[in-house]
Amino acid sequence: MKDKEVSTIKIQGKYYQKYNKQIVNIHLNAFKNFYLTSLGKPFLSEFYNSIINHDNGLVIALVFQNRVVAFAAGTSCEHF
Repeated sequence: MKDKEVSTIKIQGKYYQKYNKQIVNIHLNAFKNFYLTSLGKPFLSEFYNSIINHDNGLVIALVFQNRVVAFAAGTSCEHF
């Protein structure tokens, strides 16, 4: 990925280790005063990690100049 390109990537394995803090910080800034945010950075880090590692989980990110600028996370499992 070139520095000036915008890319959409599926976050998994090495990408999660690389972008974990950025994903958590985006969440903290986007969802101030929300319950999950109040649980803190360690919780959010584990929360997104559990989605990534779930068989039906998915986290995708928009990356610009090697920084996550947006992401979406979810699962198709209704009992997650």
